[in-house]
Amino acid sequence: GGARASIIPRPPRLATLSSLRSILDRGQTRADLYGIVLGFSSPSRTNSGQHKMSIVLVDETLPLPSTGGGGDVESVTLVFFSRHPSGLPKVRSAGDVVYLE
Repeated sequence: GGARASIIPRPPRLATLSSLRSILDRGQTRADLYGIVLGFSSPSRTNSGQHKMSIVLVDETLPLPSTGGGGDVESVTLVFFSRHPSGLPKVRSAGDVVYLE
């Protein structure tokens, strides 16, 4: 037989990307999550001197485009700020899996 795909269960304390809007609407300002990087910006400095970068993420809870024709993948863009570049997430390339807490 061929290889069988298996799903690793998500730990209950990890938020899904599809649940972020409701988490923010409830007034929460923090969530632990993971996602697969679709794209990201290189770190840059803001006018106030902070370091900034953005990461575009997907996970298994976001819908895929309908079959049969292109379409955009639904994703979540997170923007990070830090006083020091070392405080920003480390991303090397699209396809990286990031864990954010």
